[in-house]
Amino acid sequence: MDRALIFDFDGTLVDSEPLHALALEEVLAPLGMAFDHALCVGLPDADVISGVFARHGQPLPPEDLERLMRAKSAAASRLWERGLGTPYAGAVELLTSAASEGWKVAVCTAAMRREAGPVLERLGVTRHLSAFVTADDVAQSKPDPACYELTCRRLDLPPSRCVVLEDSVAGAMAGLGAGCFVVGLGHTTPPQRLPRTPRTARHISELTPELLGGWLDA
Repeated sequence: MDRALIFDFDGTLVDSEPLHALALEEVLAPLGMAFDHALCVGLPDADVISGVFARHGQPLPPEDLERLMRAKSAAASRLWERGLGTPYAGAVELLTSAASEGWKVAVCTAAMRREAGPVLERLGVTRHLSAFVTADDVAQSKPDPACYELTCRRLDLPPSRCVVLEDSVAGAMAGLGAGCFVVGLGHTTPPQRLPRTPRTARHISELTPELLGGWLDA
């Protein structure tokens, strides 16, 4: 079938934005670096940490950034193991049903592979994926469209035949910039704040492969 369904990870497939905020807080609070959790939604760790340091007027050498990112990943892993991050109701079912109905399925995330990969394995969905693109794979993350452009290439499909599910402004901008059909979800961001998405839904549980296929083909 000449169409694909591409899931964002944090805030779309899994309810993990609070988890990431807690992990970042664990790493940054001892340094006196307070931050607004809402500013983390849809952004890679490097951008969040660099932005916090910039707002505090503090320098951040590359080696310190890498150290803090690894500490944050370790903190997030502990929180995942404690059960703080869970899939949204209906998300895994949508992914597996789309795959069973012949869609190519992918995950495209601003997270690092070391964080997202083990979670996808635990959810049992990795075997259904035709592509898995993370922050490790591109020089510029969302809202730059590079990650979705790369995902479409790995799926061997034009962006116009790829439905993207996104919950954040940065993610929606990336999908639209790549030329994909973006469906905005209201999990973490009010749908009216998402930029120019052709369709929106309050929750991923409202979506089915049949509904998405009809939107794509309309």
